[in-house]
Amino acid sequence: MTDNRGEFSKVLSSAVRDELRYDFLVKELFWNSSHRGVIRGMHLLLSDDQAAKVIWVTSGRIRSVVLDLRHSSRTFGRHSEYSLDSAAGLLIIPAGCANGFEALADDTIVNYAQEQDFDASKEAGVRWNSFGCNWLTVEPVISERDQQLPRLSEFESPFE
Repeated sequence: MTDNRGEFSKVLSSAVRDELRYDFLVKELFWNSSHRGVIRGMHLLLSDDQAAKVIWVTSGRIRSVVLDLRHSSRTFGRHSEYSLDSAAGLLIIPAGCANGFEALADDTIVNYAQEQDFDASKEAGVRWNSFGCNWLTVEPVISERDQQLPRLSEFESPFE
């Protein structure tokens, strides 16, 4: 809702969960801030207790990318792209899918809710430029860690 004061948005509620037919159990919430041209990803957690995550943007604009790493999925190895800003609502990232984004505006804030606690020993990912995504950013800013992730062709997915 927008009025002369600004904006108000309810990201997750019983009605939203019912509409999505998904009862999301939040265990962990976090956020990050990025400048235009930053690419973060493609990240996921490898765990016996696979769980989804939800993302939403409270400031700025991103192009969120979801890469399916589930062997039994008809979209295995393919990615989907979503444009998100503060008015876009939320995006559910299913278990077994890696997620990343590129910031399309300065002072972009992306929020995450996860169904499992972060565990650095189970952190994994796929290199951002190895699966056919045509990123909009010509000279992206990418962390050293993300540059060292395996290519999709090298990633051994445990997800069925």
